[in-house]
Amino acid sequence: ALDGMLALDGADMKREPQAHTVHCLLDIPECVESGFGVLTKSNGDVYDLAYTFDAAGNAKVLEALEATSKSADYVVTVKGEASGKTLKVSSFAEGDGSDDGAEVAVARRPIDGLLWGHALLMLSSWGCILPWGVAIASRARGVQGSTGDAWFKRHRSLQVTGWVLQLGGFFFAMAFVETYDAHFSSYHTFLGLATVILGTLQ
Repeated sequence: ALDGMLALDGADMKREPQAHTVHCLLDIPECVESGFGVLTKSNGDVYDLAYTFDAAGNAKVLEALEATSKSADYVVTVKGEASGKTLKVSSFAEGDGSDDGAEVAVARRPIDGLLWGHALLMLSSWGCILPWGVAIASRARGVQGSTGDAWFKRHRSLQVTGWVLQLGGFFFAMAFVETYDAHFSSYHTFLGLATVILGTLQ
């Protein structure tokens, strides 16, 4: 249970997390619902939260807790793939108690093609094409020698192209989180959704 410095059973999660009881981890709803993760030493004898587990990892923890004969001093070995501060757990095993903290072997996933697609399309849309269309509407309509609504046709074609690219970037993002993450789990995702909606309405 990772909320706060003092667990419900009185264990000091900053200095003695291994004192956190199996009963509290497994049977107390507040503890279970807060999720699980990996604490590592970051400053002397002080532990900090390094990673939180994904949903599958939390399920592995509960399964292991139900099988253990220990009541406390529950030390584990965790292996997984990190995405930001979330650990996609591949294996979770009870340790022998010889170590004083959880051991973490983390494989950092290289930047995925879906993420590259999202970044490139959004950058092209909002960083180049849409501002270009706005600039034409703002600066080109009064240019001498331009014919009628020529500026508007260019403005419209650029805005439509930018809009299509932003939709493509949005779908790349949706596919990425569907595979590797959780939907709307950060401020970036909410801001991105709002931007796409406002851009479409405009």
